[in-house]
Amino acid sequence: MGSSGTGKSQVATVASELYKTTSVLANSTFASLRNKIQHERFYDPLQCEFEKNFILVWEDITPILLIENENMLSLFKVLNRKNSRITISSQTPGTNMVFDAFALKVINSIHSLWTFWELNELKRRMFPIWFKKRL
Repeated sequence: MGSSGTGKSQVATVASELYKTTSVLANSTFASLRNKIQHERFYDPLQCEFEKNFILVWEDITPILLIENENMLSLFKVLNRKNSRITISSQTPGTNMVFDAFALKVINSIHSLWTFWELNELKRRMFPIWFKKRL
């Protein structure tokens, strides 16, 4: 968290490089994030057998994005593997898909997300790091 130009994006880029992934922007859809997690969390995404350490690096998060989209917020409510299953409707009418949303997340924002009462659940799931411009 911090104002523009304090190095948040550079730290996010380092995290992306360490885990050999790309960062995503806040205007990504839930479906695109779900697909990214599902595809990149396995060495072989077709077999889904050998899981690797994956991190979702998400840039420029705004409180409104999470408040207005419950699916997006559900990605952050995943704390461990026991609660990582999200049920979503599938393309086949009357059936659901189960999505395993477990992944570490690095996000950057100029907003103090935990100060919004609608995002109160995030307080115990976040480890904020404050960034500040050097003079």
